[in-house]
Amino acid sequence: MKQLITILIGAVVSMNAYAQNNDTIQTKKELPFFIHPSKRIADDELIHKKEGYFVTGLPEIERNPINGLGIGGNFYLYNNKTKDDPIL
Repeated sequence: MKQLITILIGAVVSMNAYAQNNDTIQTKKELPFFIHPSKRIADDELIHKKEGYFVTGLPEIERNPINGLGIGGNFYLYNNKTKDDPIL
């Protein structure tokens, strides 16, 4: 009986739930907050901006008296989006 009530409540709630209406989607490229022009990326740097995902890495070599020599690395995954992204 509890399962039936739970399923009915879930069905009623899901019928009335809206993920996103057309009037709530922001179609403008405006920011919800102010960014000072001095904090934005320069136009000449924007030309050379890498778009999308890219990986960078740093090698790591360490030595300590307990473990001895250690070799490894750190890798970072960046998402730069596109050049026309408003947060630049």
